[in-house]
Amino acid sequence: MASCCPPGSLGAFTSDLKPKGTMEILSAEGHRDMPCYKSVGKNTPKRVILVFTDVFGIDSGNQKVFCDLLQEAMGDDTHVWMPDLFRGKPMMRDLRWNWLTFSALTVFPQLIAKRFSMSTDTFEKDFTQLIEPKVKKDTGCQSIGIVGFCFGGWLSARFLALDTAFCSCAVQIHPAWGPEALYATQKIKTEMALAERIPNNKPLLLLPSKNDKELKPDSDIVKFLAERRSMTPDELSIEFPDMVHGFVARGDSSDPKIKEAQEKVLSLTFEFLDTHLEVFEKENGAKNNAATATIIAGSDNEHSC
Repeated sequence: MASCCPPGSLGAFTSDLKPKGTMEILSAEGHRDMPCYKSVGKNTPKRVILVFTDVFGIDSGNQKVFCDLLQEAMGDDTHVWMPDLFRGKPMMRDLRWNWLTFSALTVFPQLIAKRFSMSTDTFEKDFTQLIEPKVKKDTGCQSIGIVGFCFGGWLSARFLALDTAFCSCAVQIHPAWGPEALYATQKIKTEMALAERIPNNKPLLLLPSKNDKELKPDSDIVKFLAERRSMTPDELSIEFPDMVHGFVARGDSSDPKIKEAQEKVLSLTFEFLDTHLEVFEKENGAKNNAATATIIAGSDNEHSC
């Protein structure tokens, strides 16, 4: 569908994997409480990664386990938070069968109904007045990065474009920028207009599937973003041509091909964030690909995605 997940996407997925993190509540005066999943290291964090979910919300699929694996790869000086911007009421419900879940007859009424309570104004207010201040106050971190799945990929672009945002870089996993047309409150509501707002000095990595056409390397948006950063489109957007939208957040890792692609996404995400999230006087020493390799080597246990 044009406003979020493209045709052929994976539907909601209930994972048997066991998350290791904890659920907490983010509170601030003048804001409704927000649930937040946290996967934390042993040390006071110098880096915090904010993860934003797909349309099925914080309890869907592999997203909590991905947070755990990313935190382990990044090391004890990094915490990973996944705030529930939907506050327990996801944008879309799992209707058991994909043909029904993604039917225009069921999808559009849900998304349009959410438009009355959610918009770029509400999301950005939550980010700038609740989430970011809470991260800085509670952790005193030096840098913040973002990871977004699907709908969360669009949100990460919006947050990266904010003038006041403390976040310095973003990774978007099977991202969907289509919600810009439905939820943006600005007069200009195009995906290209959003791309133009993202500062050139904020690194961005896109990891689209084969049906994320608007953000694949040959798309006009990616060519534009890459040119402004003196990169090639294939450096900014790394396509997974054998995977469909949702393969990390909602893919079944018992399938060897999906598992391999999920592990590659984890590795690319780690490498990008470890490079671009600045830390002064690291106590834990430099981390490298071996850290991710160690995590992935143990991915046959109950804690893998």
